[in-house]
Amino acid sequence: MKEASHFLRNVKFADSIAIIDTHVVRFLNEFLGLEVSIRGGITKKDYLELESLMRNLSARYQLSLAPLDMAIWDWMREKGD
Repeated sequence: MKEASHFLRNVKFADSIAIIDTHVVRFLNEFLGLEVSIRGGITKKDYLELESLMRNLSARYQLSLAPLDMAIWDWMREKGD
């Protein structure tokens, strides 16, 4: 799912896609109080639920999902694992 999301966003097919990876999951855990782990893989259902959380977050703050996702990824990467 993650690689498909990368492809679709990179070829400009869709900008309402979040790429769920460890950085985004850490953000959701830290700032939304979730206890999600993607170690060992993630199911399609879980991926879509996390993407939906990101979509709702972007709508709540009136932000585009793709730039929000990239900003979260960059910020969490800079913050360190």
